[in-house]
Amino acid sequence: MDLFSSLNPAFPLCIPYQLQPSTTPEHRWLAGHADRCFRGKPTEAAWQWAGREVWLGGKMSATPKQYDVSNTPWTKEWQELPLRSDVRVGAYMKSSRTGVTEGALNILRWMPENWPGNALYSITSDKKAREIVDRRMLTTMSAGVLSADPKDTGLSRISLDSMDMVFSGSGSADPFQEIWYRLIILDEIENHVKNQETTTYKRARSRQTDVPDGLVLAIAKPELAGGIIDEIFISGTQKKFLIPCPRCERLIELRTDHLVVEGCYEGGEWDLARVVTETYYQCQLCHGRIEEKEKRSMVNSDLARQVPTPPSERRRSPSGKYVPPEPGVESYHISDLYSLHERVSWGELKQMHLLAHVINPTQEAKKYFRINHEGWPWEDEVYSVTAESVKALKAGRVEDVKVSNADGTETIIKTTLAPLCLLTDHNGDPRNPVFYMAYKDGKPQGRLPFKPVWITMTADKQFSYLKYTVFGWLPDGQAFWIDRGTVQDEDQLDATLRLRPYFIEGEEEPMFITAGLIDSGHRPHEVYRFCLKMINLHGWMILPARGEGEHEGYKGKTWRLVKDYVDGTPIMVRYFFDHGIKNEFYLSHVQKRAEPRLWLPHDLPETSIAELTAERYSEEEKKWIHEKSKYGPNDEGDGCKMQYVLFHENRDALRALGR
Repeated sequence: MDLFSSLNPAFPLCIPYQLQPSTTPEHRWLAGHADRCFRGKPTEAAWQWAGREVWLGGKMSATPKQYDVSNTPWTKEWQELPLRSDVRVGAYMKSSRTGVTEGALNILRWMPENWPGNALYSITSDKKAREIVDRRMLTTMSAGVLSADPKDTGLSRISLDSMDMVFSGSGSADPFQEIWYRLIILDEIENHVKNQETTTYKRARSRQTDVPDGLVLAIAKPELAGGIIDEIFISGTQKKFLIPCPRCERLIELRTDHLVVEGCYEGGEWDLARVVTETYYQCQLCHGRIEEKEKRSMVNSDLARQVPTPPSERRRSPSGKYVPPEPGVESYHISDLYSLHERVSWGELKQMHLLAHVINPTQEAKKYFRINHEGWPWEDEVYSVTAESVKALKAGRVEDVKVSNADGTETIIKTTLAPLCLLTDHNGDPRNPVFYMAYKDGKPQGRLPFKPVWITMTADKQFSYLKYTVFGWLPDGQAFWIDRGTVQDEDQLDATLRLRPYFIEGEEEPMFITAGLIDSGHRPHEVYRFCLKMINLHGWMILPARGEGEHEGYKGKTWRLVKDYVDGTPIMVRYFFDHGIKNEFYLSHVQKRAEPRLWLPHDLPETSIAELTAERYSEEEKKWIHEKSKYGPNDEGDGCKMQYVLFHENRDALRALGR
């Protein structure tokens, strides 16, 4: 029944057959237009429609064929996003050959018949945008006509009865200003042209503010960590495509470190031809062997699914903080390990990984493999202390530990991480092995539950204040952070700390700070005068220190003595190899929890944790980087690292104190 008949069933009977409107071109156009306007919500996904309607011709595929989603099943949910009213943004952080862009183009092809509304496709350049229109044959699929507007130099347009499709380079602002869009696809967004005011992603989001069912799709291979696709991915659900192991049937994520090859390294050389043919995947759960030929059935299994990454495994923001998923943002990741392309087999990937990481390792080769084949952003092998690693240093932490049994099995037991001196009280009775700061906001909190043999202070001097940290030491080098704070100047530091008592459980007499370092890189003469005053007037061994680059005077050490003068008086300054001390403190004692252990109090403030995570080490630049505007201050981190300058200079004295 056509539109006219539905309005008045008797209408066709009143007009001679040759005059009935259903036989005229005008009627057919009007009926089709009305049908599109009153069409209900679509129920068929783009991938289902494309399986019938999309022919991948010679320009789109080396072997022309009908579109088949079984070749890229991880794009099914991606192509179903227009059917979901709860989703406003979809983001895919991907590797090279994963079919994600084709899936997005399927949505464009599907829209005129199922979800009509203006659409914008933006890629890195106008040239690429026009190539997409031609090479992907969108004009044929949509039965549209390219715009003939002579002024149309920055975009291409497919004009249809019910919608316009606009194809533009990312540097063109006009497409984001002229009409409303139901769908906006931002392809290769990592390389879009940026300006100082905004990005294409922000423009796209703002353009859809008044579109109730608007959808933005962002697609890219990532570049550097913290790039635009990484940021969008982090803000979403961070879904991974999990597939069943054919041995244990549990869901697993395919990862490069589980590609295994045996017997292909002989006489100091790799047989790469055998690597390509003999590599297999080892299930990370049951350790079963999985062959390449099983991959297709695994990725197309009814059990395979997109699963949000749990909080403990999620990519963090550049600041290292966990970011909860933003409502309405679905984000996905896929790597070439899932690809069914014959040139991207597990063996081929294992060969490329060996070349990049083992046979001829270079920074560029590693970067290319991670971005193009693993689909993860490159982090310049930047080492950074995370908030989780800092919190793991708190005494009394309970962790699961694997214990090997006699029969070869493993048992997981819970163990409490704490030094022996905290596991019992001064009477020898078991106790809760946590400790707290000795002082909070300048006020005593209680007695220390252990007895250090030495208490030291370090201070990082800034323009208008000093931040201090206080450590207690055991003879074997175990360190406890017991006090912290901020003072306005050196005189206030003297008044605050020189006679500050630290009381110990079971002891009547308190202990005091007996030595320390002050950073003298800023306004050194002020620091020198203060140190000389403390030494000569009070016998308080507070000494100036200063970090520097590598120097031949170290000869395997991390510190050296340099004589300097102030007001004609000589003073010895502790110069230290800043890079080496940071490596030891951040990467060893904090990140790896190396011995002798550093122990942190249960009530260490979040501000202190943030300062310990404010520096990043770039493998590419071979140096530590601190962007204060981005990550905040690192003063307490500098104070803690200077404690290890004291430790190195006085390691033997500590042992002697223990004896």
